[in-house]
Amino acid sequence: MVGERPQHGSSVIETTPEEKHQLDLDWTRVFKECKIPTECADNLSFRKAIRETRPGYELPTKEEMGKYLCL
Repeated sequence: MVGERPQHGSSVIETTPEEKHQLDLDWTRVFKECKIPTECADNLSFRKAIRETRPGYELPTKEEMGKYLCL
């Protein structure tokens, strides 16, 4: 059926806490350097796209990004 996503079995990528932390920092850096409003991090379509790109990883929320920006 058109629009259906093919099943890939167990294609979920395990993300360790250390990898999640680094990915969160990397995404926060991208938002800051590109002057993307952190509100975009809470956009459901954007979050879905990230989740589908890397199953097993959840993008930080704008509040979580704010904490990283204070580091």
